[in-house]
Amino acid sequence: MLTPETARARILAALSPLAPLPGERVPLADAVGRALAEDLVPDRDLPAFAASTMDGYALRAADARRAGARLPIAFEVYAGRPAAAALPPGSCCRIFTGAPLPEGADAVEMQEEVRRAGKAAVFRRAAEPGRFVRARGSDLAAGAVAIAAGTVVDPGAVGLAAGIGRAELVVRRRPRVAILPTGDELVPPGSVPGPGELVDSNGLALAAAVREAGGEPILLRPARDEAASLAAALAAARGADALLTSG
Repeated sequence: MLTPETARARILAALSPLAPLPGERVPLADAVGRALAEDLVPDRDLPAFAASTMDGYALRAADARRAGARLPIAFEVYAGRPAAAALPPGSCCRIFTGAPLPEGADAVEMQEEVRRAGKAAVFRRAAEPGRFVRARGSDLAAGAVAIAAGTVVDPGAVGLAAGIGRAELVVRRRPRVAILPTGDELVPPGSVPGPGELVDSNGLALAAAVREAGGEPILLRPARDEAASLAAALAAARGADALLTSG
C-alpha cells in the first residue's frame, strides 16, 4: 500500500502547469487567490515623493548641527498639499505626517524634540540627514519587479497594486477540474438513502477543495458501475484540465 506522501509525489510528478494562455484582466477586488500572469512592474516610484513620517519640523540638517539651534519657521506643509516654495536656507517649516518635504529640506524633527519660540523653532538635539524622512522610491523603484508572475495574489499584493496605481491585474485563468463520483450505491445529497445506499458526499467535498485551492470545479453526475455510464461521464469531462474520480 502506498503512503499518502508517496501517492502525492506520484500525482504531482505526472502533472504539469497549464499551457501559457492569454491572461484574464480582473478588478483588484476579484484578484485575491489568482496567480499573476505577468510581472507587476510599477511605472513610478513608490512613494512618488519624499515625505515626513512625523508631525514636526522639516529643515536642512546642516542648519541644526548642534542641540539648541534656533530657526525661523518659513511656512507650513500639510499632507496632500505640496509646499508652494523651496525651503529658504537657515530656516525650517512646520510639517505633518505624510506631507511632502519641500525642496531643500533633508530631515524632519518630531515635534516632541522641538520647542516653539514665537515664529521660530528651537531644536533640542542635533539634526540628522534622513531622520523621519520616507525617501522617494524607498518602498519600490519604478521599473523594478514588485511581484513576479506566478505569485498568488493576497491582500498585501492587492494593496501594493493599488499603491502603484493599478485598478486591475492580469491573472492566469483558473484550472477547470472535473469531479466524477462513481458507484451504484450513490444517491444525491438531501435524499434519504435506502438499504445499501450512500449519500454522495465525496463529490461536493472535492468540489469545495478545488474551489478553495483556486480551481473551477465541474461536478459531474455520479457514474454507475458499468462501462456505458462511465464512458458517458468521461465524455462529459472533456475539455477539463484535470479529472478527479471518487469511487
